[in-house]
Amino acid sequence: RKNVNFESLLEVFKTLCARHKIAQDDVRCFATHLDKAQNEALLSLSQHLNISIVAISQIEIEQQNPKSQLDLSLKHFKTGSVSEAAALAATGENSELIGCRITSRDGLATCALARGEII
Repeated sequence: RKNVNFESLLEVFKTLCARHKIAQDDVRCFATHLDKAQNEALLSLSQHLNISIVAISQIEIEQQNPKSQLDLSLKHFKTGSVSEAAALAATGENSELIGCRITSRDGLATCALARGEII
């Protein structure tokens, strides 16, 4: 979301990693829609955790099959979940989601994890 902040992104990332028992150091990239890749809060998180950002095109987003199906996301991005679709796209052809996306307590940030081959 445009008004997302660093704290919300950090919270949702740490929560998701803890929930699935994934070490933060094992996360190879933050994937997001191309239009969101230069978000100041995401850039700060990337720098803070030394994790690169991968910008995913709209076409690649639309080609994914996320678990979540949110009306607002379908309307604006033609996918049920941008965070799940971006995670799947960034991890390659044989990727799989590690659970569904989660939302920060303030509702400003979402995060999804996928495993596969990073492209």
